[in-house]
Amino acid sequence: RDARDVTFEGLRFDHVAPPDAPDHGRPFAVTGSQGVRFEAVQFTGGNTGYGLFVDHSRAVTVLGSRIQGFMRGIVVQDSRDIAVLDTELAGMRSDGLNFAAVQGVTIAGNHIHDFSRDPDSGDHADMIQFWTRGTTTPATDITISDNLLDAGQGLWTQSIFMRNEAAEAGQAGMAYRDVTIRRNTIRNAHLHGITVG
Repeated sequence: RDARDVTFEGLRFDHVAPPDAPDHGRPFAVTGSQGVRFEAVQFTGGNTGYGLFVDHSRAVTVLGSRIQGFMRGIVVQDSRDIAVLDTELAGMRSDGLNFAAVQGVTIAGNHIHDFSRDPDSGDHADMIQFWTRGTTTPATDITISDNLLDAGQGLWTQSIFMRNEAAEAGQAGMAYRDVTIRRNTIRNAHLHGITVG
């Protein structure tokens, strides 16, 4: 919280969740910070909570890392200049990467695969998801490139899903802007391979 220019390198963060742990728990979070970097870091969880939560922060990078076994891998909101690069996300129960009210996002060279989705849970599973519900700031300047999104041995998910609930409701100025999606490989079994609202 309120940190500047911090690098975590070659570490392992294990989330040992109690049986009554909330789905939306945030054991590892960056809030109100700038210049935070995770390199060659492993995040492991117990099928609940978020692997990494980023809020009201700037210049946060996840590079060459691995995130496995959470409800959601990385959740970013109200932040800018975010990069998720060359990182592996696997075994998520719901979502891999979530973004809302963000500007300047690069998602490149990642391997997102083999989700551990529970078909009876009602989870709305996405490998990469953006949304605007409950936000007043549009998401802009987004690049999603050179990623491998592979259902593998897991159940299907949506792949790249960018719904825009605010724009659908007529909220002015909330359209996604400057979005580039290129050179991604998707192996999955859902009609939402790439959807941009």
